[in-house]
Amino acid sequence: MAERLVCNQKVRGSSPLSSTKIPANLYQWRTSEGRFVSGRRDNGAGSVYFDHKAGTTCRDSRYHKSCTGRWSASISLGRDGSGKRKRIRLVASTKTELLAKMAEAQEALKTGLDTSTAYTIGQAMDDFLAAGLEGLSPNTIDLQQRMVKMLRPLLGAYKLRELSAVQVQAALRTIAETHSTRTVSIARNTLERAIRLAQAHDKVSRNVAEVVKTPAGKKPGKQRRSFSLDEMFAIMDAATGWVNMDAYVHLSFLTGASPDEIRGLHWAEVDLDGPQPGISITRPMRHSGGTKTTARRRGLGLPQLAVDALGRQRKEQAAARLAAGKRWEDNDLVFCTRLGRPLDRGNVSRVFKTLCANAGIKDARNRVPYEMRHTYASLIHDDGVPAEEIAQQLGHSGTRVFEAVYRHVLTPQRLTGQTVMDRITAQRTG
Repeated sequence: MAERLVCNQKVRGSSPLSSTKIPANLYQWRTSEGRFVSGRRDNGAGSVYFDHKAGTTCRDSRYHKSCTGRWSASISLGRDGSGKRKRIRLVASTKTELLAKMAEAQEALKTGLDTSTAYTIGQAMDDFLAAGLEGLSPNTIDLQQRMVKMLRPLLGAYKLRELSAVQVQAALRTIAETHSTRTVSIARNTLERAIRLAQAHDKVSRNVAEVVKTPAGKKPGKQRRSFSLDEMFAIMDAATGWVNMDAYVHLSFLTGASPDEIRGLHWAEVDLDGPQPGISITRPMRHSGGTKTTARRRGLGLPQLAVDALGRQRKEQAAARLAAGKRWEDNDLVFCTRLGRPLDRGNVSRVFKTLCANAGIKDARNRVPYEMRHTYASLIHDDGVPAEEIAQQLGHSGTRVFEAVYRHVLTPQRLTGQTVMDRITAQRTG
């Protein structure tokens, strides 16, 4: 009975045939008499041949050891939707390397992966920028582009299927040498998302970026600060009388709403005359027009100082509407320009720095409107409001973000332990 021999492999159940050379595009069978009979490969097995370099002659028609060129293979990938056969070509400098590539391609075909092994990390990141950022804000897209620019020189040339966790870790450590921990974390997240998109397109089966721990950055990151109670009142006093900024500052400090939520506030969402004055947060000034999460859709009560400031804002806006006449754009915005258009975030930030300077705040040029939200969270927590309630006020689904980001110690000394020890020691000394 004949036994099949593929290329230069050993015949099962017989002595090694390493010295027996077989044409690459043929199978051979050994008969009971010991003779070898050649035949063509089965359908779908692929064809292997030596491709001579143009202008050269074949010096070894059987083994091609002295020939100039490369080994090539053609593998069938089935048929496309129109019934046309799809094929790929593989090349290698040696037949052994080519057979390994064929085996890898056929295994990928069985598992449903793309058979191409030349797809690089750089190509994966390009595809991510082209198709993986739909629906995100311009600022987020710009951030992802900067992360890709940072990662490309470190990882872009690696083939995606050959990328290892060690290589990813080394790249992140290089970034950590000159950047903050937050930047390193965002870079790792960008790489993970790019590989995940490649997974969805069957380019790779495993996402090595998911298992890599983010190294700590050596550059100090920007820390959000909060204002003290006295500083808060000083800034609110400095803002009184400023167009828009009067109510904007009061509302930020006294409700904890974010800058985008306040800039996107509409008069239809403000109740100043009811028994319980409040505002509804439903559509912040974001590119998508909606809240970031479901938890961010919420109602907030208004302290009296905020009610008074919004009353002044309504009168000032009515006067601005009359002055603008037909040029007025009715967008129903609580905070807008003299023609009714939305406020620019950059302009608000610049005016806020001026207010901080007028209020005598140190390092005023580095303070930002978002720190009013931090101040609100810190003040009410310091006054005994539970973290769960504060998280709901801020629009968070849990307390983790509040505890990690928003909670600030407002005074350098905590007096609880001192008070307790005074009481305990008083029993002995008294």
